[in-house]
Amino acid sequence: MRSRILKAISLIFLPLVFIALFLAFLVIKSTNQYRPSIYNYESYLAPTIINKLKSKYNFKEFKEVSEFTQALLQDKAIAGIGSDFQAAQLILDRKIQKIDFSLVYGEKYKDWKERQFLYTPNVREHILRFDALILNILESDKSNKYKNFEIKKNKEGKPIAFRDKLNNNSKEVWDHFYDYIIPYFTQDKGIAYNINPKTRPNLNINNAIEKLDKNDKIFSWNEILQILSKNHYTHFGWTHAYLDNMMIGAFNSGENWEKIFTKKIGDNKIFDFNESNYKLAIDSFINFVKNSTGNDIKNNKKHYFSGDGLELLNHLIEPKTSRSDASIMYNGDALDAFYSEDNFQSVESGLIRFIRPKNTYMLMDNWIISKSLSKKETTTFLKAIRDHVINIDKHKNNIQNIEKIFFNQFKNNMTKQLKQSAEASFFETIHNIDKTLKNKLIQEFLKNKEFFNINEKSTSFEEWNSKKFREFLKNPTIQENYEWFLIWRNNYQDHNEAFLFDDLMSDAFANSEIGSISNFDYVSYTPTEKVIYDFIKKWYFGSNKVAISIFDQPESNNNYQVFSYPIIDNNLRTKIITYYYEKTKS
Repeated sequence: MRSRILKAISLIFLPLVFIALFLAFLVIKSTNQYRPSIYNYESYLAPTIINKLKSKYNFKEFKEVSEFTQALLQDKAIAGIGSDFQAAQLILDRKIQKIDFSLVYGEKYKDWKERQFLYTPNVREHILRFDALILNILESDKSNKYKNFEIKKNKEGKPIAFRDKLNNNSKEVWDHFYDYIIPYFTQDKGIAYNINPKTRPNLNINNAIEKLDKNDKIFSWNEILQILSKNHYTHFGWTHAYLDNMMIGAFNSGENWEKIFTKKIGDNKIFDFNESNYKLAIDSFINFVKNSTGNDIKNNKKHYFSGDGLELLNHLIEPKTSRSDASIMYNGDALDAFYSEDNFQSVESGLIRFIRPKNTYMLMDNWIISKSLSKKETTTFLKAIRDHVINIDKHKNNIQNIEKIFFNQFKNNMTKQLKQSAEASFFETIHNIDKTLKNKLIQEFLKNKEFFNINEKSTSFEEWNSKKFREFLKNPTIQENYEWFLIWRNNYQDHNEAFLFDDLMSDAFANSEIGSISNFDYVSYTPTEKVIYDFIKKWYFGSNKVAISIFDQPESNNNYQVFSYPIIDNNLRTKIITYYYEKTKS
């Protein structure tokens, strides 16, 4: 009897158990759907943007760009942020695809003739140099390694474009480096040095600044380090990267270094490391370190090597003995070091200086997409980048649009209490303003007549500015109002005053609706889009000329040259790495 009952129960409940398990499986599967992987350097994208991308993608971080390259080669990554020289090699290896820029910037910018003006002049030149680098490799390919590519030449017989014969349906379409990349950030190399007398009391800081801070002189790498060494700067930080250091070695190899290490492709001068010169570049770097600092490269008590920019900048500003007094680093890392309180609360900000040698190099990071990604998946990914990272559809490549969006957010975050505190602060300041500052402000207002109709003789300075301040509080999104605020912000030195809204401004940058702005606030590297670059330069730094000089990347001229990283094939790279580590390891 009991067995019959148990059998009946099992017949009823077993199907229900199976149904429940099946439903649970479906729920687990739906909540843990496969998400393709995108790759990025560590700490190189704002967490708010990462969280948005994670809704569709598996987000992975790497320390070395080679990790991302391997992931692409093995079809483990669909896209990500990589370096310019990496992207160029992946184009030659036929591993990344051309980009439909109408999905990123809009139909107007699909063609390079329009799209190029989205970027800063430095970025445009940098991109064209990589075109030259690729064309140089294809033209000198005697082993037929890149036989699937063909080159287009102009009437003078100079190479001007290339294309993949196996992946081009139109005889009219030719390719360029800029067809494959979405520029992200740029970084240029220089020397940052500590001027904090509390944490580095042994340094002759004033004399070092006096010698190096000469606007009419551009120094060589050797001159800069020798000046620092003579002023008791004895501990140096270096990027642990063979390509970086080979270029520094080339710059310091002798007067005819350009003849040995560079070649001209069209209007572009490029680095050309090869079998006959790579050892000289490495040997020259080792000699340069010894001659300029007085200490052998293998002396790890005096020389600190790291491939991590964050480690380099922390070593430069950390308030401990035997840490770096100066460091060879990118301008973005130097800017991060300048705002040292973000890394060490006990270290006062603003006590870093950055100097660019007369020959240097620039790195540009870019979004790239695997060739294996389907058209549908590529479209989805590009729209995600457009919506969460670039946001050009919001600001329409116009700085006034960015300012209105920015100050609308600023306005929405302004509380009644903040307004009252700001009013009290401003009215006390204007009532007690000193004559020097007053005259300086008046001259600035008179220079900006398109915004301000001010008559020195008939207008009361206090009355006019009080009125303008109330107008700014009422509606900071009007251009005349925020331009008035900018003049006060750039000329009034004490940013602790409530009426300058430093905390509110910082919050507006960190949480901007425009991804490129919040991303800069997190990363500190130089934006590639001109309108974002101009906005950051205008608003982010206030009156701090030192911070602006670190951020601001000068263009090449007769006295100052900026080079791109070279593209090196695998066989030569193996020889370079072997020789470099043989000569440099302790």
